[in-house]
Amino acid sequence: MPDPVLAAELTGKVTASLIDYIKDYRTQKARQDMEYTRERYKEARAQFKKAQERLARFRDEHSGQLTQMARTQEELLQSEYDVAFNVYNNLAERLEQERFEVQKETPVVKVLEPATIPQSPSSPSGMLILIISVFLGFFIGILIIVGKKVFQYIKTALNNRSLE
Repeated sequence: MPDPVLAAELTGKVTASLIDYIKDYRTQKARQDMEYTRERYKEARAQFKKAQERLARFRDEHSGQLTQMARTQEELLQSEYDVAFNVYNNLAERLEQERFEVQKETPVVKVLEPATIPQSPSSPSGMLILIISVFLGFFIGILIIVGKKVFQYIKTALNNRSLE
């Protein structure tokens, strides 16, 4: 780029974008797994809260009743509560493990040389281009002259043979 400050800024932005892309690419599967587990965790938490509320409501309504039907219903609600709690707890542990997995899969990228403003242009100097152009022009000119002489010689030789 003609402007060295702009070139350095562009290089810095491209480097940052590339680092972000590499991190996203390397952790994509682990993040998808974590998101799936997070959704299941939210569902399990809602189910756990519902089971907890049903059990608490039942105990409040039947606190003084010691009938067998009430005990059976309470045991059923307690087992639903226990299952919902176990699922909720297991998904919470799994979600935490998957967070660690995402962290583990995230690559560490170190920029060895950050983008700096160049002190001199990176292209060849104008003098070097001029010298190379002069030599190429001279060489091509010689080839054209020699090519014309060879072509004239061949043409003359063919004309002399055809006259004989």
